[in-house]
Amino acid sequence: MNADSMLRQVESLPALVRDEFDTLDERVRRAINHHDLLSTKRIVLTGCGDSHFAALASELAFKQLARLPCEPMTALKLARYAATYESKAFPRNPMVFGISAGGRTARTAEALQIARAEGALAVALTAGLDSPTARAAEITLNTGVADFGPGPGVRTYFASLLVLLLLAIRFREVRDLVSQDEANALRRELKRSHEALAATLEMARAPAQALAERVKDTAALMFVGDGPNLGSALYSAAKVSEACGLLAIGQESEEWHHLQYYVTALPGMPTFFISSGGRGHARVAELMEPARRAGRLIIAIAPEGDGAIAPRADVVLPVAGSVREAFTPLVYGLPGALFAAQLCALLGRTPFSGFSGAYDAYRPNANNTLNSAIVTRKDLPD
Repeated sequence: MNADSMLRQVESLPALVRDEFDTLDERVRRAINHHDLLSTKRIVLTGCGDSHFAALASELAFKQLARLPCEPMTALKLARYAATYESKAFPRNPMVFGISAGGRTARTAEALQIARAEGALAVALTAGLDSPTARAAEITLNTGVADFGPGPGVRTYFASLLVLLLLAIRFREVRDLVSQDEANALRRELKRSHEALAATLEMARAPAQALAERVKDTAALMFVGDGPNLGSALYSAAKVSEACGLLAIGQESEEWHHLQYYVTALPGMPTFFISSGGRGHARVAELMEPARRAGRLIIAIAPEGDGAIAPRADVVLPVAGSVREAFTPLVYGLPGALFAAQLCALLGRTPFSGFSGAYDAYRPNANNTLNSAIVTRKDLPD
């Protein structure tokens, strides 16, 4: 795995959405029966790392489209703290989606296993069809897409996110909130995001490369977002940390103003404000002045032609097209991943430090994310 393989994955994203959409949609339609979809009173989305960020990024779609309570939470929180205290008023509830690209993440398998023991309907979203996560679930929805070589969670993240958005549409359709024709119109709208991805890639490539050159000696970076694009901010920060080995922090827009705004040790810290023009856009526009006052290098990931945030930024990574806010994470996660790949190449780094030495994820008995001990319900105190 190297920076070139990561960049190839980023470059492949428009084709991924265009070419894999119908296959993933068919799997979503077939995976869960009508009775279970109609019986669902609440949805819980769980996973670790990128999978958790995909859950956060899709929360609005489930609430807005499916009109269901939806709570994204980390797998550790669900397994060790939340699952045992869920209401038992409705059988096979909540519906818990455990997201894990390869299915080997110990905490996600543990969360599904414990949630299922507590009466939830556990659904694995994974390409690992014979993995611990799949075996812990009652239903497995295959999120696998065509192999494109190794890369630090680029294609897998966008595939998981696409499946989650398709699930939100499926819930809306089966619950008779819209007609089948209207649901199919939503699917076509979502699929057309491949056009926005392709155009965004072309527009952002050069300014992202110039930005990487400008900040290559930085000690830390900040990514800020809200609503569904809090997930995009956390995801973008994760790609910089994983690919480049740098400290990169993701934060919600309002919380940034309460917290990291006051960091004085790195006044010129590159700070990315990710805002799609939705409900939080006006608040992000207000943050430009305090960010400027604090001496930050301001990078806007904002709609092409934006007049609220982009004119006040030092650098703009424009996003093409008009996408409904619930679907925007599928496009707004791209510039951060592109920048991370370019910075990784510029610094000559190997993603995940090559999984070598202290970072060997496969070392036996190392308590890593894959081989950590999985507890069961009986291991937890009441």
